[in-house]
Amino acid sequence: WLPFDEGSGTLAADRSSNDLEADLSNIQWATGSFGTAARFGGTNAFIDLPSVPGLNGATQFTFSLWVTWEDPAPRRYPNLLVSQTWSPGGLMFFVAENSCAFRIGRPGEHAAASGNKWSEGSAGFLGSLPQRQWTHLCVTFALPDLVTYVNGKPVNRISWPYPVEAHDLRLGGWNGSVCHNGLIYDLRVYSRALPGMEVAALANAPTRASAAYTLADDSKSVKPLAAT
Repeated sequence: WLPFDEGSGTLAADRSSNDLEADLSNIQWATGSFGTAARFGGTNAFIDLPSVPGLNGATQFTFSLWVTWEDPAPRRYPNLLVSQTWSPGGLMFFVAENSCAFRIGRPGEHAAASGNKWSEGSAGFLGSLPQRQWTHLCVTFALPDLVTYVNGKPVNRISWPYPVEAHDLRLGGWNGSVCHNGLIYDLRVYSRALPGMEVAALANAPTRASAAYTLADDSKSVKPLAAT
């Protein structure tokens, strides 16, 4: 669990019993009525996390996070979260142009290998990225059922017949310099598939009514645009 409540520095602490530590690269700290969050500037800003115990090989999980976007134009691929491996296996909160989806890859198979049996599953979150407002994204998996949620409500469901293959994680981007432009807050990873009522409870956060913030190293306030 990474609440990003430090407000300064280049490390973020895991508040779960796993006691992991995340490394921040070119991340700014944002403060608002929501508390504190990590701000990504669109280029070369990432948060790297070590392997979550029990995630690799898991047949159940839940990922939950809060996000805002500040992208003036669609881009490829400022992903929100990725595993450091993709093909074989892998998972990601995938962003392309103006959409966001959860993708997962078949374990043990390489997409480019001769005679490969590579396949991937994709369950959409959003077909349009809401700008400068808080959005809660969540995905649950209990083999073979994978469900995506937006703001506490289920939006997509697919069947995925394989366990997870995923090791180290990265927030904010994939390969290359392109990264998320906006805020990420309160990343939670569970070793079980949360039921819908618990997902709805995570998404019920009055403090996220406003996405306005001030940067810790800059007195300039950033106001939210009209909801889109």
